[in-house]
Amino acid sequence: MVEGRDAIWGAGLAMAAWGALNAAIPVAWFTWLSREMRAAPESAGDLIVAAIQLAIMPGATLGGLLLDRYAITATFPAGAAPLALGALPIGKGERLRAPSP
Repeated sequence: MVEGRDAIWGAGLAMAAWGALNAAIPVAWFTWLSREMRAAPESAGDLIVAAIQLAIMPGATLGGLLLDRYAITATFPAGAAPLALGALPIGKGERLRAPSP
């Protein structure tokens, strides 16, 4: 286990990476939506916010149950599994691109 100053720097670096990733993901989603849904970008934005909120609710419930019943380590594979399953249908994203005129 890392202790002292190294632990503080490691935690700070991990927090900075987490913050950078969590700041970039919504920007990427909304950029993609505004390009693909030119006719109604506001409606597309509302839809993605609702989808995110709907995903948080069961994820938080399951995470809390796993934490209470097992340990914090049980939450990591339980979060990675739906992430991997959700990435499968997207693949390279070719089906999501608008057809070229």
